[in-house]
Amino acid sequence: EKGESHRARIPNYSNVSTSLNCDMSNCVYHLHLKQGFFEQTTYDGTNFKVTQQIYAHRFYNRAIVNRIVLERLDGTAEMSVDLKLSPGDEESVDLTLIRTKLDRISGHDVVTRCYETKFREDPLYQPLSSKVCISHTEIPSKLTVLSTQGRAEFVHITAVGRTEEEVRQELFDIFTKENSYESLFAKHAQAWESDFESYEISVANSKKLNQVLHSSIFYLLSNLPSSLTNQPKDPFWGLSPSGI
Repeated sequence: EKGESHRARIPNYSNVSTSLNCDMSNCVYHLHLKQGFFEQTTYDGTNFKVTQQIYAHRFYNRAIVNRIVLERLDGTAEMSVDLKLSPGDEESVDLTLIRTKLDRISGHDVVTRCYETKFREDPLYQPLSSKVCISHTEIPSKLTVLSTQGRAEFVHITAVGRTEEEVRQELFDIFTKENSYESLFAKHAQAWESDFESYEISVANSKKLNQVLHSSIFYLLSNLPSSLTNQPKDPFWGLSPSGI
């Protein structure tokens, strides 16, 4: 009301972190513009590193993918890191929790939560409250590299949509159609690069300006619908109500 419209704030069940502390001395960050993902690498001395990739999948566009890899750099000692899921407030100021469901989808333990918005933006044009459902894979308490291993990884997937059927279908399709993480990532990268190249703008002999242009394209593309998606796309009405 009165120009205070905003997107409903929902719990972030894709917010996975590890117990390996990250600071300026042991962390490296990369934003991969042309493949559409963020990567953080944290080093534990010279023996181990944790690499975390996160991205909103461009083809499975209801899904957020979070991959954590614990990798040995030297030595043979066993190494573990704790994994933590930090969604924030389960009931935000905008949402009411309707139901929670624990289930298995194609061999994966999954939690689904469905919410309803507390407020309607305009009762005349929105007679009913909006609904949102979130499904996500369960996370283990630890990720461990044994003395006989070189690496270990965990892939956490969160799906967000309007209905329980929609988010469960998205996870089911990912689990049954993609037989590896490499396949899942390749499908995202292919769709992202195709969309990115369609908006490509470059200026000759100006690295700094090209960085600004590509960053802007990344931001715009992140807010635009994919050209090709796993499930039918919702109608697209524009970007945020307050502009970019």
